[in-house]
Amino acid sequence: MVPERGSRAVKRLFGVVIVLTLACAQPPPAGDAPHASDDVSTGGGAKYDLVIRGGEVIDGTGAARTRADVGIRGDSIVAIGDLANAEAGVVLDATGRVVAPGFIDLLGNSQAAVLIDPRLEGKIRQGVTTEVTGEGHS
Repeated sequence: MVPERGSRAVKRLFGVVIVLTLACAQPPPAGDAPHASDDVSTGGGAKYDLVIRGGEVIDGTGAARTRADVGIRGDSIVAIGDLANAEAGVVLDATGRVVAPGFIDLLGNSQAAVLIDPRLEGKIRQGVTTEVTGEGHS
């Protein structure tokens, strides 16, 4: 069952899961990027834990954004491409949204904020998944 698109749970899941999942995936070696054709079987589609459908994918390589689906199994991105026939435990509609890996904040200054919110949810919701902090005080 896919939650209703505007629900608070979906917004939270979309904001946190996509950023964290995409940020945790190690970039594949050059020439070995995952493609939908690598993982989708001809017998009705692959089984994914999560499929993010219809988003504009920006992969961080400098290539132009492209409309694609993202298939995730466990904590890894296993397919990027047309996953229209794929089965998934959870499907998120990313139509009209950008799907991107996490962002790096090189001057975060969250030393005090982390004491108030140890998960730094405000940063995560903005897409920041890596932060360099403590400069000048570490």
